[in-house]
Amino acid sequence: MDMGKNGFLITASYDASGVNTYYIKETGEIVPLQTLMFTLPDGQAGHPDIDPVRQDAAHPHESRIDPTGKFLLIPDLGSDYLRIFEITYGEKGEDSRIKEVEPLVCDTRAGPRHCYFDRTGKFMYLVEELASMVRVYQVEYSGPRGIDFKPIQRISSLGIGKGPADTRVQRLKAAEVAISPDDKHLYISNRYDRSMPDGTDSIAHFLINTDDGTLTFVELTSAGGINPRHIRLSPDGSWICIATQDTNRVAMFKRDLETGTILEEVVAEGQSGQPVCITW
Repeated sequence: MDMGKNGFLITASYDASGVNTYYIKETGEIVPLQTLMFTLPDGQAGHPDIDPVRQDAAHPHESRIDPTGKFLLIPDLGSDYLRIFEITYGEKGEDSRIKEVEPLVCDTRAGPRHCYFDRTGKFMYLVEELASMVRVYQVEYSGPRGIDFKPIQRISSLGIGKGPADTRVQRLKAAEVAISPDDKHLYISNRYDRSMPDGTDSIAHFLINTDDGTLTFVELTSAGGINPRHIRLSPDGSWICIATQDTNRVAMFKRDLETGTILEEVVAEGQSGQPVCITW
């Protein structure tokens, strides 16, 4: 889900294979505007290289508006597409519309899940869930669709020396991405890697080269539980909050502002349900 100008709201529907737009009135009333449905690219259904369980249909996983507010990005895990839309804002909020343009085609069985822009808008980081990789793109506002993405790096969410994962035979899945307020550190949550000594899943820490956007792996630290579906940094960057869905737990970790290192767990709260999202 993401919010544009003038009360314009966009949501991605994973199971329904579509995207919905709404206008939120000043009274709080939500007015439906558009519903766009997606199908798999020609030739993908039944292809031996895809994940037959996770890529059985188009599965838009997130809506993300670019820093200019003019474009909408929808990572489609099922189609191996980063779907791209132009946003037209009407004089009235209910007149705003989106129009799909040519998608960015990802690697087969990449499973694009979530994306994040740095605060300059020059670089975009795309989490490939099924491959457990992070793709770095340089953003250029040019070309036929008005926005272009130049690939500059692809690195495992588990660090240097690891290749793409294969969810047809592994449970490992990269999940959320977060960037520190100073644009110098990037974090990826890894689900079901069980790589920590205590058997918990991990959070990967990378340094960001602010000149060219590339990532350098630093370390893996414990997520404090199993299936860290969502992570979020506090606005000042001094805390990282981790929701581990299968452990029914939300934990707060102190973070070193200079080095970006995730420090000790300070507080944790058990949940009666499965926590999947954190906001500040």
